[in-house]
Amino acid sequence: MRTVIATICAVLLLLAGCSDESDCPTCPGDGKIEVPDPSLQNIWPNADKTSWTYRQNHRVWEGNITIYPTRDDIPNVPLPTWSEIFSLVEARTPVEPNTATRRIYRMQFDGVTTTTSGVTAQRLTDEVYIETAQGLKRGAEKLGMPILTRLFTIRPDIWNRIRQSKDPILGLGLTSDPSGGATVLAHGENIWHGLLSNPARILYMPYLLRGGAWEKTAEWIGLYDDLSARLAWKFLAEDITVGSEFSYQLIPDFSDDTFLHGRVYRQTSVETEIGTFEKALDCLYILDFGISTVTDLQGEVVGYMRSFDYGRVIYAPTIGPVYSYERWGVEPGDPPTPGFEDFTTMLIGTGTPAN
Repeated sequence: MRTVIATICAVLLLLAGCSDESDCPTCPGDGKIEVPDPSLQNIWPNADKTSWTYRQNHRVWEGNITIYPTRDDIPNVPLPTWSEIFSLVEARTPVEPNTATRRIYRMQFDGVTTTTSGVTAQRLTDEVYIETAQGLKRGAEKLGMPILTRLFTIRPDIWNRIRQSKDPILGLGLTSDPSGGATVLAHGENIWHGLLSNPARILYMPYLLRGGAWEKTAEWIGLYDDLSARLAWKFLAEDITVGSEFSYQLIPDFSDDTFLHGRVYRQTSVETEIGTFEKALDCLYILDFGISTVTDLQGEVVGYMRSFDYGRVIYAPTIGPVYSYERWGVEPGDPPTPGFEDFTTMLIGTGTPAN
């Protein structure tokens, strides 16, 4: 254990760009700097070489997603209200997870990148280190596009349409299975995620806070991907006043029922391991996947299911994202089902460009 702790400390200093003589940026909440009101321009600093280091926990529970024989059998239940989502992200799950993984996650602006769809944007790199008994182990060299990796398991019908139109597969670290594509298998009431020719290559990552081809304009902060030149993901919209909302259709070329919904829920003070941040924006998100078709190995339809993911990102003025939480595999209901996976990401260090 001492070896693991020592290794973690050394890597944290390296990733955060700090020495053991405290050359890190001034910690928040020390009273020396007046915190400005949040704006779209200051809520996520993007000078080249700016970096963030986070402690990240990934937990998984065993469970079932309900499979219905027909689309019409799926209950017509609305998504939770924003106040209900806030209660969900504030709640603590009393049941111990089946597995829990601790990670160190880092993002850094590093020049520019051009997607295969032809969009040039800032390059926000990300890398992950997984905590093991032997110390921190570097994760996948390329994390790919987490939202598409998520579609691989929850919407195989969309995945297949993407796979069939985009060859080779777009930097996901995934390969299609020999039977012709990702498949969700139904065994009784258990859902088994899709077949892969090399399952060890999967590294599931959160998507509410992640890197990629990043852009900040007067209208949004978001990401582009390789599927098209259209904005692929929206972190924030033009209006970031408390109570503002946006809805954004994802992958419209391949799906007409996959939507991202966001709301600036409140302004708050958030405490992290490196200090307390004032005037932070607590932003809530719902990713509605619509209705998923469940098939067997032969591609025969065995039923349908509906689920959504939800979470939050807290952004601090002049600092950027300081905390995020997301929950996967939730079914609408009163109350919604608990879901089967979650990610908690907490800021533990920042780095700024050298003068």
